[in-house]
Amino acid sequence: MKPIMQAAFAVMAMTLFAIAGTAQAGPFGYSAGDEMPPIDDINDSGIPYAEVSPPPPTFDSLTVYGTEKTGICEIRVSRWIPNDSTGTRMTSSINGLEAVLSEKYGKPIAKINEIKPGSLWDNQAHFMMSLAQGEREIEVLWSIDGNVGDIHSIHLKAFGADMNNGMILITYLLSNYDECSAEARANMGL
Repeated sequence: MKPIMQAAFAVMAMTLFAIAGTAQAGPFGYSAGDEMPPIDDINDSGIPYAEVSPPPPTFDSLTVYGTEKTGICEIRVSRWIPNDSTGTRMTSSINGLEAVLSEKYGKPIAKINEIKPGSLWDNQAHFMMSLAQGEREIEVLWSIDGNVGDIHSIHLKAFGADMNNGMILITYLLSNYDECSAEARANMGL
């Protein structure tokens, strides 16, 4: 790994360890049931969300989801990976985040890193484009036994925006997510 990439990964890892959960709080200082900040919008599932500013260091956004009754039930952080058509930084970042999350939460229950058979974008030079076209999938999933820190599950996923740029998304579903989702569906009349 190149020194600049090692330094960037070290900062990202320290950020996750420093603020991704303590005995008193969940990921990034938020716990299941915490009061929602002012709502920005509602997602397709009917769950209100709020962008939190500023995002944690090394991430580009932090979004919390929840309802008035259940409070915060989902936390997402994302980071853009620019100018990486071959996926070198994306792969390194995913592997590094997986290692940090595994150390804290245990072994993942599922890992996917595959390209669809017959993909037009199967060359390493087209790594990011294969993600953008939905022909490559990179995901890691943890199911947390005992709801460690009010966390039910964690989903780490890579996305491609175009042939050069992508994004990493980490989603934390908290222990009250099912109740939160049911309340959102009821509010939508479903």
